[in-house]
Parts: sequence; structure tokens; C-alpha cells
Amino acid sequence: FNSYYNAMRFPRLTYISRFRRLFPALALTAALCTQAWGQTAPIDLMDMSLEDLLKVHLIKRADQGTDDRVALDSKWGIGYRYTTTTFGDYKKGTRDVSIEEVMQEYPVVPNKITQEAHVLELSYAHSDASSFIAVVPYISQNTDHLRRVGDPFSIRSGGVGDIRLQGVHRIKKKANYQVSLSMGMSLPTGSIDERGDTPRGANSQLPYTMQVGSGTFDLLPGISYSASSETMNWGTQFKWTQRLGRNGRGYSLGDRYLISAWMRRACTQWLDVSLKGAFQSWDDIDGSDPDLNPTIAPVANPNIQGGTRSSIFLGGQLKLPGERFKGHTIEVEFGLPVHEDLHGPQPGQDQLISIGWRKGI
Repeated sequence: FNSYYNAMRFPRLTYISRFRRLFPALALTAALCTQAWGQTAPIDLMDMSLEDLLKVHLIKRADQGTDDRVALDSKWGIGYRYTTTTFGDYKKGTRDVSIEEVMQEYPVVPNKITQEAHVLELSYAHSDASSFIAVVPYISQNTDHLRRVGDPFSIRSGGVGDIRLQGVHRIKKKANYQVSLSMGMSLPTGSIDERGDTPRGANSQLPYTMQVGSGTFDLLPGISYSASSETMNWGTQFKWTQRLGRNGRGYSLGDRYLISAWMRRACTQWLDVSLKGAFQSWDDIDGSDPDLNPTIAPVANPNIQGGTRSSIFLGGQLKLPGERFKGHTIEVEFGLPVHEDLHGPQPGQDQLISIGWRKGI
């Protein structure tokens, strides 16, 4: 780590030395990535999109010679991001589990799950070192179910999720790197009373993973390190979600932790490409909803919701050319799980796709 720190002082490096500078961060992530997680509440989709906002990018472009920040050339910035992920095949630990095997334990088994998040973002750069971000999501989920006895059925839930307010402050800056702290709060504006027609009856309380909110006030602290050369930036980030007590239905979602390492290269004046490794971990649900029977379906059992995940993401950022589209940025990211070890049986993740737009105003 000492040699890594010393190497960071030199902005002009060969590609090999640039990778060596990133390698300790990737190695730290890989060392921790020993297991992975399955399906979680759809509100947790926000974690990956919010992560990019909190990096406070420091990439010195050879064509610009200036910093490229969240709000671009303006104090205010707006954005929209659509994120979707699907879940399918079941795992118990690292072992693949068939639907038939899960049905020996539970009479109702979700076999295909699609989660979506439409996220509106508003950012404000108070100064060169401090920024504030408000995030408002619309969350939805569609779940297909199989039954041991009876016909298959589907359930859908959706609504405004938990609003998040976040502040980011740079505490240290050198010629080619910076360290930033973030602190935020998640407000319990999302519903935890979503209901639907299930085998238990019409208008029944839906399980934890189909609620669009957490029902609790949550703290969102984090720290990030980023560095840059003329055409590249890279860094690491650690952040977590700390639940504050239980919600009105007698439970709280598990605390969550995220470690990531990323590398981004400017290919042209208008196109960047990125590679990111991420490790997430969270606890089982604390408490239980009295209206849910944990023996009916695995998603209704609060004691098998925790776990971890290791993922890799490929992405691109396109700055639209022309005076008419000045300040408009399009971002695309595709993620796949690398390793999964579930507190199962739980459905594992298939893939994650995120598409976003931002503009300084």
C-alpha cells in the first residue's frame, strides 16, 4: 500500500502502471467477495445508481484540462435513471436448487421476478468541495409464482419509494487524487402496506421483497477515494445503509454494505468507458410482519433474506455533441453476478441493466 500511495503522485503513467495503481483496490474488493446475495427489496436497486452520483468524479480530460463533476458546468443538475434486474434460478448456499426441490419445503415459489426503478435526481454544487443530492424513485416489481397445488399466478406492486437526501464533501485534494465523505438520510416515504390477491386470499399483505419502501429512517454514510491521469480515473468507495429501528409493521430490512472499485477511461472528447467491481452485503430482516406466514414462500421468511453478492459492471458515458445538446450526458451500465452464496433457498440474480441521463442546468 505504501508503494501504491507513492505511485499515485505521478499523473503520467504507462498503461501497466495505471493498472498497478488500480490493482490494490480491485484486490481488496476481490478478497472480500467470497459470497453473494439473492433477491432483495426493490428499493435496494437505488444503491447502484446512487453510488455513481456520490463519487464526485475527478477525471482531468486532456481536451478540457478541467474537472468533470456531477453537475457538469452548472451548480444545479438534473437526471433520470432507469434500472431493471431479473431473478430466476434458485440457490441454497453456492448450490443450484431446482424449483421442485424448493417446492418440497414451500408450497408457493416465485419463479421469475422483475424489479424496476425509475429514479429522478436533483443535485446542487454548493462549492467546489461540497454537493447535495435529492433522489426520488418510483419502484415496481412483477413476480410470477408456481404452486404445489393449483394454477400459477402473478402479482405486481409499485409506487413511490423512499426519498433519499445526501451530502458529499471533499476532505482532501491533491494534484491528481481526492478523498470525499458522504452522509445522507433515507426517508420512509415508500409503502410497506402493498397488498394483492394471493393463495391466502384477496387483498393479502405482500411479502417483504414486494414492498416499495423500507418503512424506516436510514442513515447513509460513505467514503470514496478517486484519482486521475490525463485520460483516466479510478478509485474505490465504501458506503452502508444503517436502519434506525423497526417500522410500523414490526420489522426492519437488513443493514447493507457496499464496496466498489472502478476504472474509467476517456476514449474521445465525448465517450468514456468504465469497468467496475462491486461487493454488497446485507443482514437478514430483523423482526417479522405478523400478517406474513414464513412457511408459505421463501420470500416471506425473514430469516433467509441476508447474504452477499460480487458483481462486475461494464459501462459507457456519452456526452452528446453539438451546441443544442451541450451538457446532456447519457450513461449505460450492464452488470452480472460473479459469485453467489445465498441464505436460501432464494432466487439468484440474472443481470442488471441501468440507463441514465443527466444535464447541468
